[in-house]
Amino acid sequence: MQKAPALRRGFASAKRFIALAAASALVVGAGATMAHAVPSQAKPAVPAGEIEFWHWRGEDKAVFDQLIARFQNQNPGVKITQVITPSTPYQANAFQQLRNNPKGAAFAAFRGPQFWQMANGGLMKDVSKEAFVKNVNTNSLNAGKLTGKQYGVPYHYLFNMPVYNTEIFQKVGIKPPTTFPQFLDMCKKLKAAGYIPMAWIGSGNRGQSAQISNAILANEATDSEITGLSKGQTKVSDPWFQTVAGKYEEMRNAGCFPDNPLGTTEAAANALFAQGRAAILPTGSFSMGAVKALNPAMEGKMQLMMIPSKTNVKDAKYEGIHNNTFILGINNTSSPTQQAIARAWIDFLTKPINAEYYANGTSQHAVVNGVRYTNPDLKNTSEWLTKNTKLAPRFLILNLGVSDEVQDLLIGIVGGKSASAAIAEFAPRIAAKAWS
Repeated sequence: MQKAPALRRGFASAKRFIALAAASALVVGAGATMAHAVPSQAKPAVPAGEIEFWHWRGEDKAVFDQLIARFQNQNPGVKITQVITPSTPYQANAFQQLRNNPKGAAFAAFRGPQFWQMANGGLMKDVSKEAFVKNVNTNSLNAGKLTGKQYGVPYHYLFNMPVYNTEIFQKVGIKPPTTFPQFLDMCKKLKAAGYIPMAWIGSGNRGQSAQISNAILANEATDSEITGLSKGQTKVSDPWFQTVAGKYEEMRNAGCFPDNPLGTTEAAANALFAQGRAAILPTGSFSMGAVKALNPAMEGKMQLMMIPSKTNVKDAKYEGIHNNTFILGINNTSSPTQQAIARAWIDFLTKPINAEYYANGTSQHAVVNGVRYTNPDLKNTSEWLTKNTKLAPRFLILNLGVSDEVQDLLIGIVGGKSASAAIAEFAPRIAAKAWS
């Protein structure tokens, strides 16, 4: 593992992590990605038994299958079964399901409302003193902390930003915009050239629909304004949120979304982008693996862009969005044997040799120290590792009921409602779900 250069004081936490990660991220390993030396560490004792590993990333199943097979070969008598649920029902139901299922001893949590619910609700075991915590970059660990205790370790360093097809942009003669008027103009040019500007997901996956809100919130709202929605301390009728909602209406009127936006599923959006019918997939870097599974020729042809919400580029504080998520945790209701297996599994996943196998196989940047990237798309998008990006702000709404209503409000605008009408409709519902 290479050491990062000394960091200037005062950098944002994202910058500090990036400086550490970038030094190793751009090194191309010789030979197979699982072949480099791993620092020797005491191997945890793993008793025989069977557990389930719960998460939502079906596109990672094959890579996790390989890692599970390797883990089981190293630990005879151990069996791990993946339990994979799509992201929207996973966020809604996994907490209760895992509380009633001790066999689900290892699981991943979304940063934000779900992690807060799982940690605050007693599902996640305190892992503050576990050795694997040291395998993860220090600056990313806050995503898995609550009240000063470490309840989980994030596995992903991802970018919740639109992915665009570089070949289409070249054909149309456009570049990623730096201002909101330029963004609207880009949508019009792409549509005139016969492309769907953004393959936005409006059906069956609120989480993916919500990704573009990160970009707008980043430069149009303060953290306190966003967090205040959970307790009713701020409201969607406030001027700052009216600005956010107005941006959605302007994007819709400029033709940025598909013709039938509320009917576009995640599978359909991925296919539209993979087939070259849509120029932009407005989700995040985590979608690149699924796109390449549909069309391997897309490898190396994807890049990230920001939705700039300001009219003047100098007014934008942040250049993009990042997130530390897929927070790995241990089920507090599991038996000591099951917890021991889960602990060893997370320790295994956070070893550099295994984390980089996962990263390169799934096109996911990782927060594990010492990971080296050979994946072309990870290397192509690595320039964002040194930009001034904000930790995804929509996850600051810890009240899941409020968060869902806020996103449904914005989805309704894409579907045809005016910003003012959507705010008037949803404001009472959001107020009713706010914590007292």
